[in-house]
Amino acid sequence: MIKKLACAAALATTMFAVAPASAGKLQLGTLDCTIDGGTAYIVASNKGVSCVFRPHHHGPSEIYTGIISKIGLDVGQTHQGQLVWAVLA
Repeated sequence: MIKKLACAAALATTMFAVAPASAGKLQLGTLDCTIDGGTAYIVASNKGVSCVFRPHHHGPSEIYTGIISKIGLDVGQTHQGQLVWAVLA
């Protein structure tokens, strides 16, 4: 449960990140996420998310899972997607 919450927090945090990686930040690693495709059902949709955190210092990888839920007009079908973030401190 904690890893699911941490993944959601990491996804939410990236929406508000405005500083470039070179702005005095320390790169901790990368978060590589695969978002499932699927069909939307007019007023709601759920997409599974599987992420792997790979530390910059070559430590052991960590796996995170979660769900992205959307409520509102959402009609159609989507394909699988991939997102990669730099994790900074």
